[in-house]
Amino acid sequence: MSESVSEYEKFKQDSRIPCRYGDKCYQKNPAHLEKYKHLPKKLKRKHNMKLTPLKKVKLDSEVEAQESAETNHEIDEETSGSISQKEQKKECISSSDSEQNDEIVNEKILIKDQLDISEETLEKSPEGDTKPQMSEQDNNKDETVASKPFNPKEFIRARFLVNMPKDFYDFWDFCKELKPTAPSEALKSVGLELIGPYDVLADKFKHIKRSPEEYLRHWRYYYDPPEVFAVIKDDNSTGYHIGYFYDSPDEPPVFLISNYGTKDGVFTKMGDNIFAALHLYLVETKKTGDPFKKLQVGKLLVSLNKRIESLNLNVSQHSQQMKERQLKVVAKTFNKIGLVVPYNKKTQLGYRNLAMEDKDLITLLNKLEKAAPEQRSKYLSDLQPVLTYANIALDECDFGTGIKLGWELLYHGIDSLNSTISQFLSNSYKLLNKEAFAKIAEAHMNKRKKGCNLSII
Repeated sequence: MSESVSEYEKFKQDSRIPCRYGDKCYQKNPAHLEKYKHLPKKLKRKHNMKLTPLKKVKLDSEVEAQESAETNHEIDEETSGSISQKEQKKECISSSDSEQNDEIVNEKILIKDQLDISEETLEKSPEGDTKPQMSEQDNNKDETVASKPFNPKEFIRARFLVNMPKDFYDFWDFCKELKPTAPSEALKSVGLELIGPYDVLADKFKHIKRSPEEYLRHWRYYYDPPEVFAVIKDDNSTGYHIGYFYDSPDEPPVFLISNYGTKDGVFTKMGDNIFAALHLYLVETKKTGDPFKKLQVGKLLVSLNKRIESLNLNVSQHSQQMKERQLKVVAKTFNKIGLVVPYNKKTQLGYRNLAMEDKDLITLLNKLEKAAPEQRSKYLSDLQPVLTYANIALDECDFGTGIKLGWELLYHGIDSLNSTISQFLSNSYKLLNKEAFAKIAEAHMNKRKKGCNLSII
C-alpha cells in the first residue's frame, strides 16, 4: 500500500466531520479543527476528490441579469439539500460528536438558501411568551377601536419592535411641561422636534393604517443601522437626528447617537440617556449658534438642568456603562459605533475579520461608487471574495462578520448594494436570535430613502 493510500485510509477512518470547504478552509480556531477534518491537497489531487465551489452572492441587478438563468437552474436542482439557519445554529452550538459518513461532503452551498429564510410563525412577546404572529390585516387595525384601552408602550413594542427606556417617557413629561398643547414641538425654539416613537405618545397614529414594514421605516434615515431609533430631529436642513442605539432588541438601549443624515454615515455618541443627549447638543449649539438662538438655548438649559438634577441623571458623553461596552467591542466600524456581538475568546468563535483590510475596502467601495458602467463589473469582482468569505464565516458560527460587512456597506451608501446589505444583516441577525433587527434591515433596504421626508404619517 502506497503512502498516499495509507494517508487516505487514515483520513477516511478519522471520526471527525469532513469540513465542507476542504483544503480551501481558512478557519484556524481550535474548536473548528477539533470538530472537522480537512483533506490534504495532495490527496485531493490523487483521488480526484472535488468540493463544489461556493456560489457567488448576487451583488446588484446587473449581476443578477447575467446569472439569473444559471442561478434558477441550480436552485431547482439543489434547494432540497440546502442547510437551514436553524440547522446552522444547531451545528455551531452542538457539543455532540455523532458519527458522520466517511465520504467527503460534496453538497453545494447555495447562498440564496442561506439568506432567503422564511419568517417564523411565532414571535416572542415582551414578557417572553410566544404568541401567533400578527397578519398584515391585524397590524393595520385601528388601535383606537380595540376592545381594550390604548397602551402606547405596547403599541411601540408591537410596531417598532423594541421597548423604550424610562428616560424616554420622563423626557416626554418634561416636554409636556414646556408645551402642554404640543409636547412634540417643545424644543422648536432651538430648532428641534420630537419624532419616531414619540409620534405614538402625541397620538399622531390615531386613524392611521400602515403595513408592519412601513412602521419600521418611520423616520429611519438613510445611514441608520437597524439598531438605531431616531427620536429627535432638526429642521430638516441637514438631516441631523438623535436616536437610541440598542445592541439587542430585547435589552435596554446602551446609549444615544447623533448623525447628519444627508451628509454621511458617521455617528457621534451622546450619553446614555436622552437628557444627556439634549444637554450635549445645547452646550455645543451655545458655542456656535447665532445670538437669538443662544438666548433660547440658555433658557432651555436652565429648565433642562433642573430636571436632570431632580432625576439624578448622568450627563456625561461617555458614561461608565458606555465605557464598559467599549471593552466588549470586537471590531471598529466605519460608522464609529463599534461592533459588539457574542464572542468566545477561548474558541475564537463569534467574529473574524473580513477578507479585506478596512482601508482597502473603503478604497474599493469609493472606486465602485464612481465607476462608469463598463468598469463596475471589475470592482464587483474584486468585492466578491469579501462576500464569499463572509458567508463562510457565517457558516462557521462567526455571525458578527456578517453584521460588520453589512454595516460597512450601509455606511458607504451605494444603492445597488442594498439587497446585499439586507441579505447579510438579515441572515446574521437571525442567526444571533435578533429577529427584530432582521425585519428592520429588510424593510429599510427594500425602500431605502435619502433626504428628510421620512415620516409615514
